[in-house]
Amino acid sequence: MEQLCLSISDASKKVAVEPRVLRYWEDELNLTIPRNAMGHRYYREEELKKISGIKRLKEQGFLLKAIKLILPNLDKVEQLSLEARSKLCVELNEKLQEQEHTGIVVHTKVNLAEKASQKSPQRTENVENIQKMEQFQALMKKIIAEAMEQNADKISQKVSAEVKSGMIKELDYQFRMQEEQQEAHFRKIDAVLRSRQKKAKKRFWK
Repeated sequence: MEQLCLSISDASKKVAVEPRVLRYWEDELNLTIPRNAMGHRYYREEELKKISGIKRLKEQGFLLKAIKLILPNLDKVEQLSLEARSKLCVELNEKLQEQEHTGIVVHTKVNLAEKASQKSPQRTENVENIQKMEQFQALMKKIIAEAMEQNADKISQKVSAEVKSGMIKELDYQFRMQEEQQEAHFRKIDAVLRSRQKKAKKRFWK
């Protein structure tokens, strides 16, 4: 059976994601998209499946940085219940945002456990979900902690650079405002002097 190979435009239509977004995800998530002899991207079933999974996580609220962390375990994440994925989404997004703002590696705790009701008729199913999530929790702790620790220096440098850039822009803005105010002040003085000179000339000729 011939393997499916779609161009980026066809893949875009199939997964309902714009081509520019596909290229952006490829760069940001370090996706390996094969290319043909002409250097053009082509998408097989495995690439389409991964992109569809990324799209679903985005729609559920996951930040792209969070998706990058869990991408190697995308299948396992999608097997979690909706509630568990929601908890994971909140945990990851908060930790990543906190680290990005502070540049400090924080203690990572991913709490995915769901408490099963003792009188629930779905107790067996809930217990199985808890066991799956507990296993996944240990894996996620390791993945997130390692990824955040590896990126700590880069994030800290990025935050410092952004702060420095922001300060420079603010100072430049203040200087420009001061110069404009001074120019406006001098223009007013010049206008007043010209007005007085005109009045003085009129009195002289009278």
